[in-house]
Amino acid sequence: MAAMQTPESWDEPAKSIVKGSGVALVVGNVNAGKSTLAHHLLHVGSDRGLRTAIVDADLGQSTFGPPTCLSLTFFSPLSSALPAALHFVGATSPAGHLLQVTVGVKLLVERALAGGAGLVIVDTSGMVQGPQGNLLKRYKIELVRPDHLLVLQKRGELEGFLRRLPCPSETKVHRLPISTDARVRSAAERTAYRQKQFAAYFEGAKARTIHLSRPRCFVLGPRPTVGRLIGLLDAAGETVGLGRIRHADAGRIDLVTPVTSFESVRFLQSGSIRLKEDWSEMQ
Repeated sequence: MAAMQTPESWDEPAKSIVKGSGVALVVGNVNAGKSTLAHHLLHVGSDRGLRTAIVDADLGQSTFGPPTCLSLTFFSPLSSALPAALHFVGATSPAGHLLQVTVGVKLLVERALAGGAGLVIVDTSGMVQGPQGNLLKRYKIELVRPDHLLVLQKRGELEGFLRRLPCPSETKVHRLPISTDARVRSAAERTAYRQKQFAAYFEGAKARTIHLSRPRCFVLGPRPTVGRLIGLLDAAGETVGLGRIRHADAGRIDLVTPVTSFESVRFLQSGSIRLKEDWSEMQ
């Protein structure tokens, strides 16, 4: 992610949030600089020696894990800044997947707190307004019950959203300005970014075969077809990794994946998108 100038008006709220620790949820429209704000909080927390975690909930423009997944990453002087956990949704937008996204955010926040994070930052997608955007953010807030809600806006465009939002009494709302350095990225740029992220995740991946009878694996979601992205889940439903299907029939699935062992895999969750061999998205 390119460096962006952070407004001075972010500094005091960031210091207050880090001092109190807890869970901070960042919301804002597309291109509002939510990831930049999340990283700003991360750096302020690191400067104070706080073990911090980021739950990246932007399926289409993820900073850490691969697109189509929520991810949890811990940060401390000894951490490697690699995701500690993924939650496969299988889509690049929350639209039509509100349940999977809200449940996934809740599970990853709980895991972050259980892992000793003093501050958990939830970096959300730009889907805020409209019926689905309102529902998505409402239920995230109801499930996570953040200590801090950080709202990025230019001219009060999210005030209507906030008025309709049942917010827990313990949640402190921070209204913050969008950085003047924020740049609008085109749809083509966003698509190219996803292709780059997919390519990075699958770098070094190899062709593998999963036999559906040994051990018994269950296929969930849409019918597996060539090119479809698929999540490899363990018995608890936690994401082991991703794969791209090369062939599928009643008894086996051939795929390309960086996952090297399938011993713990019990569920194959088909995603809603398909990828070409160069990791670009099929229409």
